[in-house]
Amino acid sequence: MLELKNFYLARFLYRYVGIQGELMRNAPILFVISVGTLVVFFQNCTKMDFEKVSPSVGQLSVEDVQQVLERCSDAEAQGQLSVSEQQIKFEDTHQETGRSQVCEFGVGDNLSQKNDFMRARYEQKRKLNIPANAVVCDIEISTRLQRFRYDDVFFLTFNDRVLATNNKSALKQRIEPESQIVMSDASRIPLYKYDWLKLRDGSFNNQADDYCLGMEQNKSNCTWPITEQLGNIKFEFEPELLVNLGLLDSSQNSQFGFVVTGDNDPNVDCGHETLEFTMKVKYYLK
Repeated sequence: MLELKNFYLARFLYRYVGIQGELMRNAPILFVISVGTLVVFFQNCTKMDFEKVSPSVGQLSVEDVQQVLERCSDAEAQGQLSVSEQQIKFEDTHQETGRSQVCEFGVGDNLSQKNDFMRARYEQKRKLNIPANAVVCDIEISTRLQRFRYDDVFFLTFNDRVLATNNKSALKQRIEPESQIVMSDASRIPLYKYDWLKLRDGSFNNQADDYCLGMEQNKSNCTWPITEQLGNIKFEFEPELLVNLGLLDSSQNSQFGFVVTGDNDPNVDCGHETLEFTMKVKYYLK
């Protein structure tokens, strides 16, 4: 068994190599994405002589994970593990744009107004600000207690893969899974890549139709209010889930995205209140 030099390695190995016991969790908060050893590889540098792991798309073997854990552990032992905190904010769309009408119907890829259909959208992206030659070993994202309202449909993404949306029907009907994540318990979780051209003109209802990556396999826990209603928002994902997801992208531009759509009410459509969270990243430089 690997010699574990820090807690985040032990937490992840609980899922991969069968360490017994309960995972410790942070105090409950309203918006949580806990990523144990989310690994994102970047090129262009050789500060540390660690070999690059290239798992197949959608799958990550125990051996690959062990190699990753060893390298992160070695980096910590050598004093090469850095910790960075980053504030992420998806601003209130009306404030960010300075417009009373955020949805630009009939502009670009947006369509004209039509009730109960996703006709226009507004997109926000926030980059993971770490050095280009960084190998990320752990990410924890959390926020203070907050209330949230949006109108009409939202999509939360990581590297363009959909993590959550309140329109599961349109997502599954209009987008084919690009790949799947194979978990350590052999469960398989399909991945959907956000694509506005495929999603636009999809219908929605003002009722719960929630999709949360891994929810059907009991690998995540998400709650939010239905559209146009004020309520609490919460996202939780098992570490193993997003480790696999992070390994699917090797670019230098890993980012979270938030998309909100509108149908036929320019004054409120494509609107959401400010969503803020703090991201704590542990990484070493190659």
